[in-house]
Amino acid sequence: MKRPTQYKISSILLLGTILIGYNQCVTPLGTNQKGTLKFASSNSTSNSGSSSNGAPRAISLGAFKTTVYSITSVRCVNCHGSSQTPLHASPDVNIAYDAVMNSSKVDFTNTANSRLYLKLKNENHNCWSSCDSNASDMLAQINNWKNATIGTVIDPTNTNVTGKTTKDTITVSEALNPGQAANGDVVTLMAESASLKTPMVSATENGTSYVWTAANAGIKNLTSTDAGTATLNFSVPSTDYYKVFMYLNASTTASDSVYAKVVGTEYKDWSIDATTGFQWRELTNTAQKTETEFYLTGAKAYQFEIRQKEPGLKISKVIFTNDLNYDPNAMVKVNQKATLTASLSDITGLAATYMDIDVEEFDLYSYKLTNPRIRTTKDLKIKKLKILVNGSFNPQHSTYFVVDKTVSKADPIVSTFSMILLKDKGAELDKLSFSFDIIEVVK
Repeated sequence: MKRPTQYKISSILLLGTILIGYNQCVTPLGTNQKGTLKFASSNSTSNSGSSSNGAPRAISLGAFKTTVYSITSVRCVNCHGSSQTPLHASPDVNIAYDAVMNSSKVDFTNTANSRLYLKLKNENHNCWSSCDSNASDMLAQINNWKNATIGTVIDPTNTNVTGKTTKDTITVSEALNPGQAANGDVVTLMAESASLKTPMVSATENGTSYVWTAANAGIKNLTSTDAGTATLNFSVPSTDYYKVFMYLNASTTASDSVYAKVVGTEYKDWSIDATTGFQWRELTNTAQKTETEFYLTGAKAYQFEIRQKEPGLKISKVIFTNDLNYDPNAMVKVNQKATLTASLSDITGLAATYMDIDVEEFDLYSYKLTNPRIRTTKDLKIKKLKILVNGSFNPQHSTYFVVDKTVSKADPIVSTFSMILLKDKGAELDKLSFSFDIIEVVK
């Protein structure tokens, strides 16, 4: 929809480098980290790198443990062991491995492009002695990891998955947006996927993930050099005017304001109407709550920055939409976590047996899967679950390879781990299916 020319938007700055001062490892615009995604815009830049070595999980994990993990588990544990994502220094090597693989911190095509190396080499990020020496050590271990997997690579385009595989689910979009209630484009961003500058941190409350600055972080203004920020990469499908909504918890008058902007435009000084727990609120400007819209070009790379003002505000999701009548509070389930379901009857011989998994959009490039579970009336032995997207399996999606258990009506949970799943064609087209090396009735 076209608007009068009185809306003048400053030129958008495409950032190809990391903002100095961030202490969370980030994925910059214009890098190769997402280059394998089929639905990526033709306008995006890529060096054709790969964040997967294609090796079976057991081999790659074993090599990771004796190489890169030997550094991160000792040198990065204070921040990335449990409190700050990515958790590549977690005491649980499986969690650390998944954190590196799912957040594209290593480029196996060009190891010198790896974020774990560049954070030390170019940004002097928490070096433990000489940054040049530490960076060289990290690069050597990344190369050792890569070399240990040579000759074990699986073709990620191979759709022939051994074992028993379900039929496809409905699309992710159909699950998240039943009835397609929005009349226009709706782009949802998970705040937990943002690049964070302290004291902005991520946390989880009753299953809802969010970013925030704690109450003791103090009030900041636009001249404060120590304000926390959360920066999200995004693009929109169509050139148009877009409104912004955030799913947030602003339950007190001491935590009801924040600064926000599309990078390249001026900050909006947002005074938020009080919420009861987490609710959707529309981004406005100043205490007068001036209507705010951004004119954005379709398929162009942007960044959205949330900047600390009052502490204690919790922000979980961000929506950009060109449907100017859109009201996320009126949508029953739109853009919330939804459940994808596939029948297991064909592969088990049991009636009314289903595989369920919760899905939500994590960022522009990926979904977050949680709480895989099976509805069954009889005990089922299951082993090595694979998640397929549009019938194709990517070895990078290996979180549930370790599944080896018996599920039952009383204990339906397949795994307590979450998994970041790369998009293939986008939410409108992506369907999931589930493959098991073993799924059989316990006699």
